Amino acid sequence: MKNIRSLFENFEGTWTLTREIVSGADILTAKGAATFTRKNASSLAYKEQGVSFSLGAQELPFFRHYAYYLQDNIIAVHYADGPQSGDLYQHYAATENGVLTPVAVHVCGDDRYDGSYAVFDDNHFHLTTRVKGPKKDYVMKTCFSRM
Repeated sequence: MKNIRSLFENFEGTWTLTREIVSGADILTAKGAATFTRKNASSLAYKEQGVSFSLGAQELPFFRHYAYYLQDNIIAVHYADGPQSGDLYQHYAATENGVLTPVAVHVCGDDRYDGSYAVFDDNHFHLTTRVKGPKKDYVMKTCFSRM
């Protein structure tokens, strides 16, 4: 069993990512790269970029930035771009089996975001996020493999 610090430290590096977003019968896929860059002993800068594919096979670029902070026994994830830059997105605690689960569900307007990280080994982890609201209902699964 890894502790929260070792899980946090293992994120550092460059990862390939594949993503699948399932909403009813619709499936959107994406691929790209993600990098966790150490800022200091308790913070990592996260950057992802890639290309998503819609149902009509149109390629759409995507990117996102987050800041990860290790705070006691919690990993706090903050937005690091866009109008919400600096705001808390989610904070996670580790379970006994190496899963990072949210301390509380993230609420954005009428939508609820509930994510969890499943860490398989030092080179593979998944982030699964369920989004539910009056206009949103999908599951996004992102698989990370160390480059």
